[in-house]
Amino acid sequence: MSDPTTPRTRGRGINHLVAEESKPRRFAKVSATGRRLNQDPRLLGAVQRLRGMLPGDSRFGDPLSVAGDKQSDVVGRRLSELTAERPGVLREAGLGALQVWQAVSEAQGRGRGEVELTILFTDLVDGMMAVFADSSSAVDAVDAARAGVAEIEAEGYRPAIRAGIHRGQPRRIGGDYLGVDVNIAARIAEQAGAGELLVSDRVIEELSEDSVRARKKRLFRGKGVPKDMTIYSLEPS
Repeated sequence: MSDPTTPRTRGRGINHLVAEESKPRRFAKVSATGRRLNQDPRLLGAVQRLRGMLPGDSRFGDPLSVAGDKQSDVVGRRLSELTAERPGVLREAGLGALQVWQAVSEAQGRGRGEVELTILFTDLVDGMMAVFADSSSAVDAVDAARAGVAEIEAEGYRPAIRAGIHRGQPRRIGGDYLGVDVNIAARIAEQAGAGELLVSDRVIEELSEDSVRARKKRLFRGKGVPKDMTIYSLEPS
């Protein structure tokens, strides 16, 4: 006499095997959908625009912004390295979260140095960063560089130096300086035109009104520079 439960047991066994076989297919389908969404240009553009509205440096993830030793720097550097060849939505979302994390840390005073310094970035062919104890020395250095570059002429070409100066409390790591104030100085320099020197309002506060001719840069659009920071263009002294 046969066991009346045998057919039902076999049935459940077959269904179970079918379900097990379909799991890889479902996983592959979900993975393909995830990859497609991660590379969707409209979704990627939306996340990038969102990063522009978040606090902090919206370009967080480039070599300059993740060169430090803070947790956000280390994680950001690792994330950038892993996703460098295939940027996508997940990469931008992750860097956006780290961007906010870094901004909040800086706002709370963490990650800054203890000494107030003036940071100068110049750009001709190779960029250069220099740090000064006071802002007037940084401006004098740019004026000297402008004068020197003005004497250079090569086959009808006259190079022009552009520079950006900001004052803050960068962190000293060995022989280098890092931190949000360094990033701000670099972003200011990037927005300067040929032969132009741009400075933050923190620098203007330190300079004598009689020693400089400054005009407010009304259409400044430097990403990573605080929106409430005023930028000025300084004429050669």
